[in-house]
Order: sequence, then C-alpha cells, then structure tokens
Amino acid sequence: MKRIIVLTILIASMMQLPAQGQGDPILNSIIKIASPIETADLIRANNLPYQPGLLNNANTAYVSPEANALNLGIYSTNLGYANIYGQNEDSQRYLSAVGRTARAIRFADGHDLSRHINIFDLAANRDNLNKLLEITSETFEKMSEDLQANGKSDLAVLILAGAFIETAHIISQEANRHPDKQELKNKLIEQKFVLSQILPVLNNYAANPQVAQLSMSFQELQDEMDKYDFQTDNTANGGKEVVKSIGGVEVISFEGQSQSRDISLSGAELQKIAGIVSQIRAKIVK
Repeated sequence: MKRIIVLTILIASMMQLPAQGQGDPILNSIIKIASPIETADLIRANNLPYQPGLLNNANTAYVSPEANALNLGIYSTNLGYANIYGQNEDSQRYLSAVGRTARAIRFADGHDLSRHINIFDLAANRDNLNKLLEITSETFEKMSEDLQANGKSDLAVLILAGAFIETAHIISQEANRHPDKQELKNKLIEQKFVLSQILPVLNNYAANPQVAQLSMSFQELQDEMDKYDFQTDNTANGGKEVVKSIGGVEVISFEGQSQSRDISLSGAELQKIAGIVSQIRAKIVK
C-alpha cells in the first residue's frame, strides 16, 4: 500500500523558521509542507462539485498585520481551490484578495509581499499538479525568506496557520457533506500530523498575544483529533516511511503492506471536529 500524508499546508512547499529570541539567525528548522492545491485536487478527483460558499468573502479588508497574514493564508487556499476547479472569475477575485492582504504586509523599505505572486503561472498550469506544487513552493519560500529577513517571522507562521485552518475547514465541510467519501475522512484526520508540526512553531512566537491565542485554539483541535487514528501501523509487515518529491515538493509517504488505514468516524464525531475548526476560522475571517 502506498499513501502520501501531507505534513503541512500552504501556498508553498518549504518553510524555514528561526528560533525565538535570536533576532535574524540562520534558519534552524525546515518544515516540509505541501500546497492546499493537493487537497483541492483530491476533492475534485472525488467528482465533488465546486463549493464557493465554503470560501472566505473575497472583499473583506483587514487592518492589523496579523489579521492580514492569517487571511493571506486563507485567501491563498481559496485561490488554489478555485484555480484547480477552473473557476476563472473566482480565481481573479481571490487573486485580488491575496494581492490586497499581501500588500498590507509592508516593510521599512516600502516593498510588500505582493511582488512574489504570479497568477499567470498558476493559471497556465492549472491541470499540472506537479507544476502547481513547484510554483507554489517557490512562491511561499520567497515570501518566508522576505518576512524572516525583515524581522517578521511571526507573520510567516500566521500565513501558514491561516492556510492550515482553511484547508481543514474545506475538508471537514466536504467530509460532512459526503460521509461516503472515505478519502476525505482520512485526509481530515491526517491534518493532525500537520497540526503537530505547526503548534511548536506557533509556541515559539507566543510573545505575540494573537499568536498565543491562536495556539490555544489549535491545541484544542489537536486534542480532539488525537482521539482518532488509523487502524494499522504503517511500519508493520515491512512497511517504512519514505520521503518523496512531487513537483520539487518533499512529502512523507508510507510504503509497505498493511490491511487498512481507513479512519472510522461517526457523523457526530465529524461534526465535532468541523465545529472546532469553524469556531477557530470564524475568529480569523470576521
């Protein structure tokens, strides 16, 4: 059996974060992440219709740097979702939203994050998942480097967190809407591995009150998701964890024999997880 488990999400595929209290240090950790495009592609592959009602209002304006960073992650996920479904009008709307929130994150020399976004490459490669992953990887890596170089690593973490919660939101809502789609249940619980990567990084920046508050909410979600696990050990029967590259993006996969890796979730359990995700998201997008 072979299965890819996405370890984190965002408009990118590689993010490097400095340790707290070191100013502008050499990068000290690498978090492997895959784009929410991969999740959107899974939803589309299950022949599920495009659901614009799941997405954030593209016209909402945010004030603080933290709110703009969180919603840059959310709008980036919305853009990837609309783009995968070939929704040109919505893609343009969410590109504008991404640009607006990126421009709101400004630096002392007057530049902002919007210079790293190229919708033309995204549109031209809509049907090439590998290329989309490569493009989004490069985009976020540049954003992350820019933020770190300008002493704003906490905002890079919030972009990551926003993209995570929007991906979890879309998956949980679709899993509730289509309880027969086992892949969606599996993908939802796989997000706990993502969350276990994000939480320690958030905690590094807990001196920022908004980051600290978000970290507490994420911990509640982690505690709930940790109640559920896949039914077999991936490393049993000769299985092993390997790192694979998809479009230049490193992701974790398990290769080997196993009887089942499906998650068993009741309707009530799905709704509880979705409810926690929705509560967190509602505070971000308001």
